[in-house]
Amino acid sequence: SRRQTVWGSVSAAQPTPSRLERGFAASLVPGFVLIQGNERFESEDLHAHELGWRLQTGEQLSLSLVGFYNKYDHLRSAERGTVFMGLPITFGNGARGISYGLELSAIYDAALWWRIRAGYTALRKRLHVKTGSTDQNRAKAEYHDPGHSLQLQSSMDLSDQVELNGVLRYTSKLSDVQATLSDVHVPSVLQLDLSLVYKLTKNIELSLVGQNLLEHRHREFVPDNPEPRDIERSVYGKITWRH
Repeated sequence: SRRQTVWGSVSAAQPTPSRLERGFAASLVPGFVLIQGNERFESEDLHAHELGWRLQTGEQLSLSLVGFYNKYDHLRSAERGTVFMGLPITFGNGARGISYGLELSAIYDAALWWRIRAGYTALRKRLHVKTGSTDQNRAKAEYHDPGHSLQLQSSMDLSDQVELNGVLRYTSKLSDVQATLSDVHVPSVLQLDLSLVYKLTKNIELSLVGQNLLEHRHREFVPDNPEPRDIERSVYGKITWRH
């Protein structure tokens, strides 16, 4: 209708295997390989399905709801070797699975000078090892995404020259499945970014930006190395010139 839209999509993707996956090799001493690529490594497969609904309730508020279901095959795995104590580890295509969830978003024009955006995402993954695979990660290395995330964004024109923007972000803790692969745990995070923009002239803007203001430092992911790096609070200024 004039205020409502329903849409759907079906798509597929196959990323090209990288040089790491097909040609990488790492060894401590000559002739003894620890990790190696696989010349027969296949492209990973993705089949994605989405169904969405949009509603314009009036001049001020619009809503959008999207459900998605993704199916994966030939996902990268770390296959156990047979030369010495499970070495060398070789990249393979021994994992498959699905992910599904929903996204809800809203845009609200509270006033001519104030716009609010909100978004929420719920995500679930179900990955497993194929029969015959010896994946050392047990198909759990891909669980790097939070199950819930929420974002609230505000943009205010305080005057013809001054803007105040803010973003409040929440992400839930990383999956306990991923935590079993590492001693590093990532708890839920609530963070705030603020920016004050002053339009000095038609072409020049001055900005003062603060990021991750609610905590001195926080962690957002499980790293691939034993020493994780935290994201710190930061404040900076910026000059933008457009011509």
